[in-house]
Amino acid sequence: KQGYIYGFITNTLDIKPCKGRHNFSKQIRIRDATLPWDSDDLQIMFFGDEIDQFPDVREGDLMRIHRMDINFRVGVNNFQGVFDLTKSFMTFIVIDGNLTIPNNKECVRHASSQNYSFDELVDGYFVKYLKDACRIRQEKTNPD
Repeated sequence: KQGYIYGFITNTLDIKPCKGRHNFSKQIRIRDATLPWDSDDLQIMFFGDEIDQFPDVREGDLMRIHRMDINFRVGVNNFQGVFDLTKSFMTFIVIDGNLTIPNNKECVRHASSQNYSFDELVDGYFVKYLKDACRIRQEKTNPD
């Protein structure tokens, strides 16, 4: 199954060497505002052969991901996203989570393709909505 997600980053781990088909992997945790606050974030594993393929993302940034694989992990009873950076049909953009940056194409910090789209009305709305949701979550989980 393939999935699409627009969410904010709650955790990101460093790129590390991996065994198997790809040279490197990176794990991030992402959520959108529709999840209950006490539910687990979605884990997404990125796999690639070159370090510069990986998303340049920080906690609090936003991501729009298209056509990643979605797997159900039986042992832990949750879903996991899998993104193969060597497949050009899987795409992402990273949006700066800084609240002072305008919610337009200028807030896109990194993209997997030069030909990405950013609709000022639709994407701008999602960016504002997710920045607000991220801020609220941070206030709930880090009250001081």
